[in-house]
Amino acid sequence: MRVRATNVKIKKKNLNQNKSKKAIKTVKSYTFMTDRFMTMAFNIPVAQHVLSVIMDTNLVVKSVKQQPIEDNFFSKSYRFDVLAEDDTGKIYNIEVQNSDEGANPKRARYNCELMDELIIRKGTAYADYPESYVIFITENDVLEGGLPIYHIDRYIKENGKPFLDGQYIIYVNGKNRDTSTALGQLMVDMQQQDATKISNKVLADRMKLLKQGEAFETMCKEVDKLTAEERTKTLAESVVNLVLSGSFTVDSAISILRVSSDIQTIVREKAQKLLSEK
Repeated sequence: MRVRATNVKIKKKNLNQNKSKKAIKTVKSYTFMTDRFMTMAFNIPVAQHVLSVIMDTNLVVKSVKQQPIEDNFFSKSYRFDVLAEDDTGKIYNIEVQNSDEGANPKRARYNCELMDELIIRKGTAYADYPESYVIFITENDVLEGGLPIYHIDRYIKENGKPFLDGQYIIYVNGKNRDTSTALGQLMVDMQQQDATKISNKVLADRMKLLKQGEAFETMCKEVDKLTAEERTKTLAESVVNLVLSGSFTVDSAISILRVSSDIQTIVREKAQKLLSEK
């Protein structure tokens, strides 16, 4: 029995050693406004709480998924952060944006087009098209109106009446920190990295669960992988610059830069690819 216990401890120790300090710190800093964390965190209870607050009504969400859109002749590949459907058939695309550029109004238009491409089947009667909502939750007040939330609907210019095509856009201002309102409290909760400081139990429990165990390991590995890829990319670019100076070959450049042996092959391949594109 003692041998078994020792083996388990050794396994856990090795597991921790596989994560860099940078990865651990990065993942611990994740919030519901972090794209990677958000896509893992948004299950049905989380989506139901967030949508109920934003839509100011008690919604019943029946499905949540992250939906990739493949390359086609007309558009580039794209992945929705979250797609949710409620029990009335309404479809919601929820996107978190920490950069103003990512929440450009033309981006909202693009998402609307992709949603129609995804959810409307050939032969569907116009009357049966589902209502769809593109919702941007933004870190900054992108639309600069000083409002906590912006509802963008279509209207007939001449008489001001709504044009009911069933397609709607909503921007939620993450700068709104008025905790006397449900929406302001949601924005505070979604930007909190410590689960113990989140007021809503659904969000707090979900963050606590994901910042430990297998999910935590997965996110740490992703951070380390991205860090390694960035490092080899930077080194490959340095190799190319030396080669283009006319004084070095790829191998001599790798040597002068003291590239560690474990990544030399990767750096060499990346540098040769960059050189072939010159």
